Amino acid sequence: MAEDRFESPDSGDDQFGDILQAQLEERTARVGEINAEIEERRGQLDARIASLQSEFEAEISALARHRMALQGEIRTIRELQKRMAGEIVEDYSGTASGLSWDEDWGRNAADKVVKLLQNVGRPLHYREIYNRLEALGVLNSRSATPAEALLRNFYKDKRLFRPRRGTYFLASRRGETEPAGDEEQ
Repeated sequence: MAEDRFESPDSGDDQFGDILQAQLEERTARVGEINAEIEERRGQLDARIASLQSEFEAEISALARHRMALQGEIRTIRELQKRMAGEIVEDYSGTASGLSWDEDWGRNAADKVVKLLQNVGRPLHYREIYNRLEALGVLNSRSATPAEALLRNFYKDKRLFRPRRGTYFLASRRGETEPAGDEEQ
């Protein structure tokens, strides 16, 4: 009877082996399906990467062309600045003032106004003062009303006086331009 319980030791192993074999084949098939999905997805990703790479290269090419154009414009601007540096600024009466933007204009707005008036040699309205200094490139106002902002920085300077409303000249040359009896301060 003891032999009946252990009838065929190989028969249990065969069933177990068959089960294992079936599971192995099932899992192998599933791995094959997963590999196929991975390969399909890899193909899609490769195509997307190639598309993005060509878009990126086109964008880089466009940016390079744009950069070259900007560099050309910068060279042109620099050449114009060099030419302008040597030019003489003329006042409205047509006489040359001998001023250029690369001179030392002092540390503040009043210094710039005094230097301009010394070179021009006549009284100027504060808006004309602003326009000339701006044309020379010596101002950097970010105000909404830059002429008035400039005026606020120099109107109380002792080196300047007002022969007429809004007009300024050098205090050291006070008697040269002042009409008799019209002294306004």
